[in-house]
Amino acid sequence: VLLNFDLFCEGRWPYFDSMQRATSSPRLPIQLPGIELAPRREVEIAIPSSPPTSNVTTPSSKSHPAIVVAGVLGLWYLFNLLTVVGNKYIIQILHFRFPLTLTAIHMACCAVGSWILLRVLKLQPFQPVSWNQFIWKIMPVATCYCVNIALSNVSLKWIPVSFMQTIKSSVPAFNVIGQVVFLRQRFSTALYWTLVPVVGGVWLASYTEVNFDMMGFLAAVLSSVFTAAMAI
Repeated sequence: VLLNFDLFCEGRWPYFDSMQRATSSPRLPIQLPGIELAPRREVEIAIPSSPPTSNVTTPSSKSHPAIVVAGVLGLWYLFNLLTVVGNKYIIQILHFRFPLTLTAIHMACCAVGSWILLRVLKLQPFQPVSWNQFIWKIMPVATCYCVNIALSNVSLKWIPVSFMQTIKSSVPAFNVIGQVVFLRQRFSTALYWTLVPVVGGVWLASYTEVNFDMMGFLAAVLSSVFTAAMAI
């Protein structure tokens, strides 16, 4: 023990030599004095390759986006029809001569229904927005939608539903005009020609309409303009 202690103090302890050799050659293990290590053997490990992917899809993985989109569009047309016919029934049959109040009730029902879908049923994830986004991005679209519904209800006070919907078919024409004027977009000549039957059909329906009323006609046209602005 004393001899090892002396060698340790002088820096000639046998463990130092083995540690220096191990440091200079990382591949050599530390050799302790008096202990023989077994020869180093290389072991090959076979790593199994990943199994081939199967092209067979399970029935649960199949999705039908076309059916879902068709169903949503069908429901949208159905509820849109029920809304327009219901508003006409309220204004003409029930003699409720306050289309703006009817629009306010409509907006309140939309707010309550949206809250139920987002907060209660959670059909869509709720996305919080800042006041800046709310004022500059959401408010313009919401204003156009509200004015659109209000003018549609005002037009139903003087003209029938069929005539109002015929006028609303001019929305694509106003949409193209708005994109050309405000967004500086350019379209092909063929697209402009497709708008001729639309505008001509609205003009023909307006010219031959038995229950034509100028106030109802102007309200429906302005409603189409705000619908196009909402889309833009």
